[in-house]
Amino acid sequence: MNHVANRQKWFTIIELMLAMSFIAVLLVAIALTIIQVSTIYTKGLTLKEVNQTGREVADDIRRTVAASGKVELPGDFVEVKNGATTVGGRLCLGTSSYIWNYGAAIESNNTRLAKYTPDTGEKIRFVRVPDSAKGYCATNASGQVAVANLLASDRANARELLREGDRTLSLHNIKVDSSSTSYDPATGQRLFRITFTLGTQRTALINLGATPINCKTPSEIGSDLNYCTVQEFSLVVRTGGEV
Repeated sequence: MNHVANRQKWFTIIELMLAMSFIAVLLVAIALTIIQVSTIYTKGLTLKEVNQTGREVADDIRRTVAASGKVELPGDFVEVKNGATTVGGRLCLGTSSYIWNYGAAIESNNTRLAKYTPDTGEKIRFVRVPDSAKGYCATNASGQVAVANLLASDRANARELLREGDRTLSLHNIKVDSSSTSYDPATGQRLFRITFTLGTQRTALINLGATPINCKTPSEIGSDLNYCTVQEFSLVVRTGGEV
């Protein structure tokens, strides 16, 4: 009787192995769930930051255009090129001008990058600067912008719109549609469309040649949808008028 009672008090080796296997499977399942939740959370934070920054940029452009006077298109919109490569651009609105570099040009350290100061080499991402004379859109005989970098006198008043956050964001494209420009001669007001693409910095994860620009799909080499986020923003803006 004592022998039978002792057998009932202890686990056998097989029972211990089964219990340990169950615990191991449970721990793996918990770990995978935590990783998946963490990935979704990280992706959500990135998407939130891109959308929030995009809205702030759009609002800033809309306010600046509304406060501007006469805007001549396409003359007041200038693309900065290095050969066949578009490095960035300028949009001059009479009150302020926007200066930007594209993410691919920043990553490759293109020699035509606009910088805050040539000495420090600090690269501009997307900056608004007071420029009543539209000097940043002036071009020389070769068609290049005459003022390559931010003037020292404008440094204190320049505002970087792509602030440093949890994710490094960059512009990947900006287009100003002057073909559909609407002009009211009575008020001097003008309507036109601005479209820009904003996303995470690592351009190796992005199809820059696609229309619209998008992240590489899982079937493509080098994709990383956990990090990559790209959004296109489009807004119709109205100038303040010429009278």
